[in-house]
Amino acid sequence: MRSPPSGQDAPEALTGHGSKMDRVYRWTRYVYDWTRPLFLFGRRGLVDGIDPPTGGRVCEMGCGTAYNLIRLARRRPDLRLLGVDASEAMLELARRNVARAGLASRITLVQGFAESYRPADPVDAVLFPYSLSMMPYPAQALTNAAGWLAPRGCLAVVDFGDLAGWPRVLRAPVLRFLEAFEVTPRPELFAQDAPAGLVKRVNWRLGRYWVTAAFTSPQRS
Repeated sequence: MRSPPSGQDAPEALTGHGSKMDRVYRWTRYVYDWTRPLFLFGRRGLVDGIDPPTGGRVCEMGCGTAYNLIRLARRRPDLRLLGVDASEAMLELARRNVARAGLASRITLVQGFAESYRPADPVDAVLFPYSLSMMPYPAQALTNAAGWLAPRGCLAVVDFGDLAGWPRVLRAPVLRFLEAFEVTPRPELFAQDAPAGLVKRVNWRLGRYWVTAAFTSPQRS
């Protein structure tokens, strides 16, 4: 895993990532919500499984088209929702989707990076739906998000695994397909001792094709 940027290199490194995401999603954003259910398993379960307190705040890191935020807003009209994405191209579509759903007053969308973004107020849950594996510094993203959780807050993750339980003849082409979309599975994030300072519940599924995890900060649990 790459070391996180520091000093003057940090803004440039993350801005470059944002430009890369714009290129990845320039055209695929228009079919994203139609195609992703075919291989992004567990997203609905992630959204439907969280239970923030009444009137709570939820942030989605890598909000994409705002599909998850709209679903959550309809299920929990009491919540205040925030979506952050590195890709301005994706956010352009997300803003249209939110406005069309009549939810612009409840869902705030921001261009930013999980490694450095900080909201004005603590949040009760941060969602990472298949986004950590596309971030250049995912451990830093988790640590950063844990720093602005409200007491008893939770980081909820669903993402690709390393397919370690698959035969190599099947695993290799799937990993190459994911790489074409700038996806790098990060199994090390879900090891017992990483990232430091966070405790977690981890479930690997379908031969480690995908993983769900709930991270909490020990001092806030």
